[in-house]
Amino acid sequence: MGKIIEKVSGMSYEKYLQVNIFQPLSMNNTGYEHPDIKVKNCATGYKISDNGSYTDIGESDISDAFSAGALYSTTEDMYRWDQALYAEKLVKASTLNQAFSQATLNDGGTIKYGFGWMVSQWRGLKEVGHGGDITGFNSYIARYPDEQFAVIVLSNIEMRPPGPLPDAGILAHKIAEIYLTDKIGATKEHVAISLDPKILDSYVGKYKWINASKGWIEASGEVLTIYRKNNQLFGHSKMGDIEINAEGETQFFMKDNSTIKFLLEKDEVNGMVFDALGLGVAIVNAQKIN
Repeated sequence: MGKIIEKVSGMSYEKYLQVNIFQPLSMNNTGYEHPDIKVKNCATGYKISDNGSYTDIGESDISDAFSAGALYSTTEDMYRWDQALYAEKLVKASTLNQAFSQATLNDGGTIKYGFGWMVSQWRGLKEVGHGGDITGFNSYIARYPDEQFAVIVLSNIEMRPPGPLPDAGILAHKIAEIYLTDKIGATKEHVAISLDPKILDSYVGKYKWINASKGWIEASGEVLTIYRKNNQLFGHSKMGDIEINAEGETQFFMKDNSTIKFLLEKDEVNGMVFDALGLGVAIVNAQKIN
């Protein structure tokens, strides 16, 4: 998309953003990162070490992300951008409506993704949002257009693997719960149950992602390994190990509210559906390969 913008506009991607978005909205603390230019008051990224401490990652170059990232900003500037979407200062309403609608596939089915936005229902409200994750940082914006309400969380802690602190997506929804408490429906509480070890063993194996994005693969690897320790399932990937709790014979959940539904064919496990954060906006399928 960034290359298309450059070809159509005749400007560099960075220049186009400055001229058409950042300058008109007075987003003075937002820009395109350059490894050789120091940004005043720019936050330092951290990662969680094996011993649980936080380590400064030092200098990092995210400019290679191009139009998939490479930007720095503040919550105040992001708020200016959010409000401009309601006033049609940047994009006309009909275009926004397309961006905020679930896409239709060639077979007539829909996916919970619009033009650059995850489009879903959260606690009875329409949510359009998106997360971001790069070395040393993670972020999330949750917009509720019918309420003209948004939560923007920018965190300078890497969440690969997930650590003891909630990530930006979890924080965004916890904040939304506080402000929208009189408008949201009841949350589904996960209740862990015990299953026969033979059932758990049927899920043990390697699962290969079959519709995951490049970013997903880079973060977690191509394979998720499910293993059993005592009477508990665990998942292992590049992001580390995470406990998986049963709430039904084929339905499982994790501490970040992500869910797994194992798929059976003729009583044999052949795959899974993984719902990141349990929000229905980042759903990835995997096939069991052994």
